[in-house]
Amino acid sequence: MADCNKDAGIFCKNFIEGLKNNLSLKGITCDAYVRNQLSLESEEDINKKIAAYNPEAALIVHQTQTGSGANTFEFTLIDKDTQKPVWKCELEVSIDSYTSMENDNVINKAIRTVLEKLTQDKIIPGGA
Repeated sequence: MADCNKDAGIFCKNFIEGLKNNLSLKGITCDAYVRNQLSLESEEDINKKIAAYNPEAALIVHQTQTGSGANTFEFTLIDKDTQKPVWKCELEVSIDSYTSMENDNVINKAIRTVLEKLTQDKIIPGGA
């Protein structure tokens, strides 16, 4: 589940879809939900969607900072059984006057960075 501000909406949608596709290539079955800030869904509604999918864990992506040139995202993996965080990381996405948050290279670099961190921390298997 991703919760990003409206300025990062396209980045967030494409990042989450790319992450989902890469996890699928590693044999990890997953689904994704990008929260629309204008949505009337409550936290309870979103939690019901997650519960209905019944995952082993839920990865929550929350944008914690936005500004000219730098956006920070916090990742928290929540274990289904204990409902407690079992992994966290932070990702800073930087842009300059020649790139934007919608740039494929920026999105793909962010996906690679998170996948590498998940692999290094032995949350997901290495290799393709």
